[in-house]
Amino acid sequence: MTVDKPIFIIGNIRSGTTVLYNLMSLHPDVCWFSNLSDRFPALYGLAFAHRLLDAPTFLKLQAQAIAFNRRMFPRFNFVPWPDEGDRIYHEYSGFGRSRDGVETRINDEMKRLLQGKIREHLKMTGKRRFLSKQTANNRRLGLIDRMFPDAYYVHVIRDGRAVANSTLRVPWWNDMYVWWLGMTVSEWNRQGREPVELCGLNWMNTVEEIKKAARQLGARYTEVRYEDLTRDVRGVVGEIVGYCQLNRSDTFFGLLPDTLPDMNRKWREQLSDKQKRALHESVGEFLIKLGYALDE
Repeated sequence: MTVDKPIFIIGNIRSGTTVLYNLMSLHPDVCWFSNLSDRFPALYGLAFAHRLLDAPTFLKLQAQAIAFNRRMFPRFNFVPWPDEGDRIYHEYSGFGRSRDGVETRINDEMKRLLQGKIREHLKMTGKRRFLSKQTANNRRLGLIDRMFPDAYYVHVIRDGRAVANSTLRVPWWNDMYVWWLGMTVSEWNRQGREPVELCGLNWMNTVEEIKKAARQLGARYTEVRYEDLTRDVRGVVGEIVGYCQLNRSDTFFGLLPDTLPDMNRKWREQLSDKQKRALHESVGEFLIKLGYALDE
């Protein structure tokens, strides 16, 4: 069994990549790493449990959970759910955990283990395509592309002010090492600098880095806007399905909601005028370049 045209969802943190990943996971052609297979990456055949979600009742429950932005059966971890597969990538397959988050080297063992785990999921689930969302892949697209030269990449872009506001409020952000800055978030904050500004700058640098790497990917790279996705789920997902050469499934589209809650309103309500000015001064030009108006 070969790994044919895998699909990688990429994008800055808090940009809607997980939302798109969960939506696309409902497609009958794709398999993905789950919380179960990631918890026990060396246990062969565990992905067979993913077939549970092929049952119409579970599919509907999963779709409803996505529509309401919550995990299905959150107290019961025996139910498979799309996962980034952090342990599969790093502990099992041997991808590094360098501070700057970039890897340029690939060895035969890494390739054998990751491709083997993907082939196992394809076999156990009876699917023909693999879908992945792994944040660290943002900075190792060259490595991933050498491993999977026919892969497709879907980059989710969201208004940087909404991203900055959301990033500012996640508990793990302060402990992160910022690859382009050379220091941690906590170190930036201790210098008395505006915290939300760093969130915005990190968004800008990550999007620019992905766009730079995408020049080598050609037609196998596409972009979607979070704002468009939330307003027209079926329309945007339909375009992605066509782009990735997946079968159009009436059952799949019937599971998708018409719209999703647009969380972009929160930055307007939660950020102070000072924070908004800091963002416009630091990443305003880049926002305009991407088509986001500063007077929104």
